[in-house]
Amino acid sequence: MKVLLYPWEVKDMSVGDRIKYYRELRGLTQIELADRVQIGYATISKWETGVIKNIPIDRLNSIAKALDTTTGVLLGIEPDLIDGVVTDVQKEIESLLPYLSEYQQSLLLQIIKEFR
Repeated sequence: MKVLLYPWEVKDMSVGDRIKYYRELRGLTQIELADRVQIGYATISKWETGVIKNIPIDRLNSIAKALDTTTGVLLGIEPDLIDGVVTDVQKEIESLLPYLSEYQQSLLLQIIKEFR
């Protein structure tokens, strides 16, 4: 599972690093993200590694939607309020997961989904 970063750590990242961070945070592979935005996975890789730096805004909008965030967050011009508010709680929950059975983890997931 991806470790959550503090907001200032995410803010200092490049756009490609933020795409990778949010993709991994959502548990997606490059292939899965590429399928969601209907492009080749090699393009995702090139964006994440900085080989391609100028990402068309329509693609960035599609990526943001697929990653359940905003284009502003990916560009680093607006904060990810969810990370900023609950990062410590999320980190603590994540640290406790290895001590829960699969059944307990699924129950916890159901409870969390009830709050959406």
